[in-house]
Amino acid sequence: MEPTRTYRQGRRAETTGANTERILRAAAELLVERSFEHVTLPAVAELAGVGLQTVIRRIGTKDGLVRAVNDWIVPQISATRGAPDDARPIGDDLTAVTDRLAQHYEQWGRITERTMHQQDASPALKESADAGRRAHREWIEAVFAADLDPLPPAARDDLASRLAAVCGVELWLVLRRDQNLSVAATRAAVADLASACRHRALTRRNLTRPGDRHDALPRPLFDLHRGASEGLRCDAHDRRAQTVQIAPQSAHTRSDSLVEPDPSYIPAAGHP
Repeated sequence: MEPTRTYRQGRRAETTGANTERILRAAAELLVERSFEHVTLPAVAELAGVGLQTVIRRIGTKDGLVRAVNDWIVPQISATRGAPDDARPIGDDLTAVTDRLAQHYEQWGRITERTMHQQDASPALKESADAGRRAHREWIEAVFAADLDPLPPAARDDLASRLAAVCGVELWLVLRRDQNLSVAATRAAVADLASACRHRALTRRNLTRPGDRHDALPRPLFDLHRGASEGLRCDAHDRRAQTVQIAPQSAHTRSDSLVEPDPSYIPAAGHP
């Protein structure tokens, strides 16, 4: 093959790749700014600075556009949020986890939110939203495996669900956008909430005594319940003891009161 022809083919491939990149960036921007029904292929072509036929050749339909954008975003999310094993916390240090979440949500949080809110508008949006939820749950289960794995199934699912909510995009955007918190303050808030969820699960695991009749109660409640029961039993025992002691005394008092009247006793005037 001639060098000139090879050069031209390389330049054509670069141009094609650059056009596709512009199309995907334009589509992602419009999907954030507009409802799905108002995102059109001509609008994407105009924003990307390419012809409509170029968009149609690269993408096809609006559902094809969504799937292409999703395929383009997923590897970038993996790069910012990291693979699950890369973000595993050490002990109670959640800095690495919240740092990954910040990188992910600051760049891709809005389009993730829009995809979830509009999932019923398109089969492709529903596919993307479901895939995102699964990926988030898998990430949570891998990152917090040290906390989740020792738990029984029900407790494990409960903790994983709480952590998925605390580390989810909805809470992040509420803190950043609605409450006007800085990135650092949002990271701290998410870390505090995640730490509280982990501590609660650990406390319940340590303070619950398996096999006991009250094994569903945390230890402080169990001790309180047991103490109250023992107090009632002691009170009943004391009442019985007092009854045994009082009864003879009452009988003795009644017998002492039955004495013969004094014949020399003369009542005073006005008294019987």
